[in-house]
Amino acid sequence: MTGTHITVSNPVAFFAVAQSSYIPFGGTNTAQSHLMQQLAPVNTWGKNFFVPVSNIERDIVRIVASQNNTKITQTGGTIRTGVPGAQTDLDSLQAGQFVELEILLPDSGCYIEADKPVGICSYLANHDLPAIHTHSSQCWIPAIEQSVFRTQIAPFISYSHINILYYALVFTPIGTKDSTKVAVGELPPTNLTGGSWIDNATANMSFYSVLLDNDTVSYTFTNPAGLGVDMDSIEWYINRVKKNLPYNQLEWNETFSVGEYEIRMWVRFENEDTISKTGILKIHSCGQSAVFYANNVYYANLPHTTICTKDVNFRAEIEGEYTEIRWYIDEEEYEPENPLDWYENFETGEYEIKMVTLFDNGETVTLVATLKIQIFWIKIKNIRY
Repeated sequence: MTGTHITVSNPVAFFAVAQSSYIPFGGTNTAQSHLMQQLAPVNTWGKNFFVPVSNIERDIVRIVASQNNTKITQTGGTIRTGVPGAQTDLDSLQAGQFVELEILLPDSGCYIEADKPVGICSYLANHDLPAIHTHSSQCWIPAIEQSVFRTQIAPFISYSHINILYYALVFTPIGTKDSTKVAVGELPPTNLTGGSWIDNATANMSFYSVLLDNDTVSYTFTNPAGLGVDMDSIEWYINRVKKNLPYNQLEWNETFSVGEYEIRMWVRFENEDTISKTGILKIHSCGQSAVFYANNVYYANLPHTTICTKDVNFRAEIEGEYTEIRWYIDEEEYEPENPLDWYENFETGEYEIKMVTLFDNGETVTLVATLKIQIFWIKIKNIRY
């Protein structure tokens, strides 16, 4: 199923389930285990990732491309071969194609960069090591830019007849790793204990495997520089329908018909605040033509016009014999090759367009209108951010 593209008309949650899987594929000392994971939507994928190594010391990682001609670079880890459907070339992945890596200690994790958004999932291998037996599991890795300052984790409650250990894998910038604290239940925050930080100089990140040995309370992790455990996001809606955009898209374009639209931007900040801003977008004229009419008996002024594209066509329709047509943009004369039909590329802003027509009977007609080239925007500021 890796690389399958799923789209729906309304928001849903999608869970990938495998009844029994060998992790890694082709392993000689593995047992089958089931997998279940809620998939992260494509608009939450990112470009910069740091993948730490679990306390099992060997992890499998899949990188999936969301767009054609995606180029990926990796520092750390080894590309696996012989995996059905997997690619081995990182230079030009097509949408839906994936690469599988293996990360082993003493490697200090793997740093991954992509020129287009990718999804990364880390798999815990179900294999035997000295004194360790594991069952496979999987976890989506958040992009480095999707860190948060505070997060809470609740360990699973173990069955009485099974001895299970739970760990939280935390990563944060090297320079502020010692600022990472954990509060167990209602106890005050303290430094992490029981392990050690492992630095990755390439990614400028450090990670720590924390044993969660109390299954009756939650663990709250904090760091002022951010922890790699969650994500912040920006979402856009047109008439209450979510727009499918890449992760955290600040600028986008859309072709609207003439009409009225409700535009909403929803933001979740890294401090977990959420803000929503809604505005009404009115499109009076979204075509590419601004038309001037003039003749020696009657002329009609062009209403002030808002154009949603920077390339604007101008057309003059004139009844009667005329001698000359002159065009002016902000009082500066403009001389197109064809004064009856021409176009110009404008930057965003407001312009005075003037057409002067000289008729054979000596009459002069001047038409003036305002042309607005707009980019519609919504600004949100979190004062506590």
